[in-house]
Amino acid sequence: MSILDRTLECARKRDVFRILWKLSTPIALGYLCRLGLGATDAAVVGRLGTHDLAAIGISLPVQVLLWVILSMPVLALQVVACRREGASSYQAAGHALDTTILYTLAFAVVIITLALPLRESLLYLVCGDELLVGIAVPYFSILLLVMLPAALSFNLRIFYASIGYTSWVMNHYLLMVLIHIPLSISLVYGIGPCPAMGLAGAAISNLVASIAASAYLVLVGFKLKDKYGFFRLRRPDSTTVKAIYHIGLPAVVMNITAYSNEVIFTRIVSLLGVTALAANRLLFVLDSIMITMFTACAEGVVIMIGQQIGAGKQENALLVRRVGVYSGLALALLFALLVLTLPAKLLTILAGNPQAAATGVHPLRVIAAAYFFAAFATMDAAMIRAGGDNKTLMYFSLAADIFGFFPAAYCFGFLMGGGLSGAVLAFPAYWMIRMLLSRWWIGRGQWRILELEIWRTQ
Repeated sequence: MSILDRTLECARKRDVFRILWKLSTPIALGYLCRLGLGATDAAVVGRLGTHDLAAIGISLPVQVLLWVILSMPVLALQVVACRREGASSYQAAGHALDTTILYTLAFAVVIITLALPLRESLLYLVCGDELLVGIAVPYFSILLLVMLPAALSFNLRIFYASIGYTSWVMNHYLLMVLIHIPLSISLVYGIGPCPAMGLAGAAISNLVASIAASAYLVLVGFKLKDKYGFFRLRRPDSTTVKAIYHIGLPAVVMNITAYSNEVIFTRIVSLLGVTALAANRLLFVLDSIMITMFTACAEGVVIMIGQQIGAGKQENALLVRRVGVYSGLALALLFALLVLTLPAKLLTILAGNPQAAATGVHPLRVIAAAYFFAAFATMDAAMIRAGGDNKTLMYFSLAADIFGFFPAAYCFGFLMGGGLSGAVLAFPAYWMIRMLLSRWWIGRGQWRILELEIWRTQ
């Protein structure tokens, strides 16, 4: 390659890097705000007593499962909208949005209709304590209603991000935080004119914040209504309906599997004692923050590659992926430096428990090493996802669970007596298998899932 060619290549990488971070940074900030919403509920309600805090804890697993099911149409929208935006088929992109809004609202109505009468039974599956279930029922019931406004905002967030308006996504989450935090404190404790509603006040605050944030997304969307032609009642787009099954369903299965990993891993760690269990909770908080950063960067990669595929410029996809990997490696290196220099400090800030923090120091370093594999795996997965091949990603995730995550956690943590430091070897094992499989798949050119009937732009 000549000097000129190398110079042009470096310039293209700089441009891609700049665009990628312009897209990803607002998404990352928005996702961090989303994590803050859950932390706010725990901090505010925790002062009411142990039972109220535990009630949130037993509601969370059921909520997560129902939200994953609700996301099925939205996960398909991202790929279709990016593809059509790249092809300048703006009206077709708007038609896809209208279709997934209709399906997501239908999913929300069905979930609420089925879950409300069964709310006590669903909570009993998580915890058999009758007192805790009784406390959790009002909180859980109100949060079910949040699905209705969230069904709308879920689609709009994904659509706006897919066409490049990621700052609107960030503003949505910021608005939720700004409303939820003061309102939750007021309703839980009865400050000012608000009655003291306890745990139910936190749920009502979530509902109000979700409605307001959804209204914001609708209002800003009117700036694009003429160009994209959405917010219309019309027959569902057949291509998008097919995509809901071909893309959304495998993604839902993969998300449920990922959530099950945490549950099963926590069960394995519980065999190691209370201190290991407490330290494990701290590790998962830090892991959630780091995976959130990787996810935001990967979302930018999906958007850029999807639009390039729609524009018929598939050759640019590998360059975008390469820049995404560099960005992921930079994040992993930054986290590794923090872990090497301030591991105990990070854990103590989260818990204030010196014993749990000391137990988590070495496991945290092991998890940090896993992120170098995750940098490759998440960006490769983003490339495959942009091609619409979520089914392959589902198989890769299941293979990494069966042959890496669970055996490593149980063998190194429990059977071989490695404790929590041994159990967390599950993380590098999982991400290494994901990385090897995805790189093999991309190396064969199998990410180019472009000729399927569901992708033919209408």
